[in-house]
Parts: sequence; structure tokens; C-alpha cells
Amino acid sequence: YIFFKRESFAKTIAIGLFLGFLQISIYVLLDMGRGTLGYSGSNYGNFNLIFLAYFIAFFIQSTSEEVLVRGILTRVLSDRFGRNVAILFPSIFFGLLHLGNEGVTILSTLNTILVGIFFAKLLFYKENIMLTSGVHAGWNFSMAMIYGLNVSGFSGFDSLLNFKVLNYNLYDEIYGPEGSIVVTLIEIISILTILYLERRKEVRNR
Repeated sequence: YIFFKRESFAKTIAIGLFLGFLQISIYVLLDMGRGTLGYSGSNYGNFNLIFLAYFIAFFIQSTSEEVLVRGILTRVLSDRFGRNVAILFPSIFFGLLHLGNEGVTILSTLNTILVGIFFAKLLFYKENIMLTSGVHAGWNFSMAMIYGLNVSGFSGFDSLLNFKVLNYNLYDEIYGPEGSIVVTLIEIISILTILYLERRKEVRNR
């Protein structure tokens, strides 16, 4: 009912984690390229039990949000009102869930809604909530514990890599990457990619 599949369970999660890591890594590379972030060293000693505990915590948190928003709410709306409503309204709700976070802005809320639309499109494309849970967890965990960047207004993570902000005019100091126009572009491209894959799938199935 909530798009849960047992087949290729670990593989699906791994693919999702990689996609989330890939998205935030592209963001970091782009912000380094435009002079917003600068690499300031590494601390691989942070790869310890606390690091692994954070991974578990991020995965549980992300999966809980996915089950609530992309699982239950999306399924109920899809059954009653169709797919378009089931994509749009849970995505807006997902954005509203973050309004209480520190440093929230109009752009960060828009980006969160876009992330929700991408997750919803991905969910309907693969019909597997563990894939979106993996992407969600991979995004948050990589942002915090690998790159040491703020996650939706939360900061203070002991990450593997360290970056310093070189241009605060292009970086949301409090909310982090999710308050950046670069993330807007990444999510729009991600949504368009799913749309392209859906069209290809439709053509193959004719």
C-alpha cells in the first residue's frame, strides 16, 4: 500500500544512497567552481561509531518522513484524486514541515517543495519507497557527515571533509545548501530527468 517492496531491498537502498550523495556532491563541486565554498582539509578520524550512529539516525529520520509523506499521504491522495494531486500536495506539505527550522527562507521552502516533487516522481517511476528513503538519507547524511554543511538549518556536525564559505552572498549561512539557487537548478534537472525517463518508458511499452 505504501510502495514498499522486499525485492532487491539492500540494492535499492544503496542506489538511493548513491543518488542522494551524487546530488549533494554536484552541489559542492558547483559551489566550489563559482567560488562559494573552499576545501579546508579533512578529518578521517571522525569515521567512528558516532559517524555510523548518525547514519542510522539520518536513515530512520528520512524513512519516517518518506513513509508519512510519500507513502501514506501520497497513496491516499493518489487513490482518491489521481497522480498529479498526489505529487503536488504532499510536496507542498513536505515544504511546510520545514517552516519551523532555523533560518528558513522562501527559497529554502521552494527548494524543499521541489525536492518533494522529485521524490514523488521517482516514487511513481520505480514504485519503491525504499529508493526515495535512500535518496533522502543519502542527501542529508552526505551534506552533514561527509561535507560538514548545514542541513535544513541544523549545524555542528563532525564531518569527514571540511569546507569554508568564501562568499556569503551566494551561500545561506544558517539554512545551508538547501537555501541556494544551485539546489533549485539541481532539483529542476532531476525532475526533468525523471520526466524524460517516464516518456522513454511509455514509448517502450507501446
